[in-house]
Amino acid sequence: MAAGGIVKKRDSLGDFAVRTPYEPIIVNRPARDRGGPFKLVSFNAAGGRQVELIVDRLRRPPLAGAAAIFLMEVDWRLPRSGNLEIAAEIAARLGMSLGFQPALAFAKSEDSPPHGFFGLAILSAVPLRSARAMPVPATYERTIGRFTGVPRRAFRIFAPAALSAVVTWNGHSIHLGALHLESHASPAGRDLQVASVLSGFPSGPAIMAGDFNTTTTELSYRSAVVEVIRRIVVEPRRFRDPERYEPLFERLRSAGFVFDGANVPLRPTFTFTKVVPPVMRPKLDWLCTRGPRPIPGTAAVVPARRSLLSPRFSDHDFVVCDFDP
Repeated sequence: MAAGGIVKKRDSLGDFAVRTPYEPIIVNRPARDRGGPFKLVSFNAAGGRQVELIVDRLRRPPLAGAAAIFLMEVDWRLPRSGNLEIAAEIAARLGMSLGFQPALAFAKSEDSPPHGFFGLAILSAVPLRSARAMPVPATYERTIGRFTGVPRRAFRIFAPAALSAVVTWNGHSIHLGALHLESHASPAGRDLQVASVLSGFPSGPAIMAGDFNTTTTELSYRSAVVEVIRRIVVEPRRFRDPERYEPLFERLRSAGFVFDGANVPLRPTFTFTKVVPPVMRPKLDWLCTRGPRPIPGTAAVVPARRSLLSPRFSDHDFVVCDFDP
């Protein structure tokens, strides 16, 4: 291992490095706690380039008035999104506090400072406390792959991490954990990532959410796509009901988390092409809670588009639920 916790590697696009997580970027604003339920929204923004559409959707029911918003796959000063700090832009327009966790950095060389990031974020209607990175182990050798919209010769620094923070809502402290697990890993690999996060996650009332990538299979090799297509045809339900194929569910339940009531059963959350009917699409995005109780009837999956006929601005949908803290 090189100095500073960096391990150099190569893939088909050139040099990259794997290092220990970066510290989160925190911007706190005055609380706008309106009381009532704790509404949590989670969304894989696929870069987040269409900020106006994302913010517009977050301002409309059932997503409006969220106490916390978890954003996966958001750009930070990358050319493909106009060099904007996407999570910060969304937080500012909604008047929310922000915690941004870099997971992938881009630099001119190994020794130069990063000029852009790709990562995840927690937006909150109240200030974030004790925010910190939670290391997520890379579970297979080729961890980077293709990343469009960034100069091919950019030096990439892979620093996988989840993000935790504490908020106080209606006098109750809640630990929040935003996770983006690896799609190219196997179910056992994702379980290992969850185990790593839980090993350093505080006890007590908590909500975890994010893109768990519960594909029920491993996508790190090319022929896996063919196998997934075969399984979609033969076993379509497994992709909307992946719990018995993904050991991470039992691991989280053993740590006191519950999924029932916080998610819409059998409702897919990922649309890779309109050709595939909803009954064959996977459920990848999840919320789970330990302590705060899901309010019946509030769990929903909201399409990432302005209207039924509008184009999508992400291949993932929003997931939302109200909790009684």
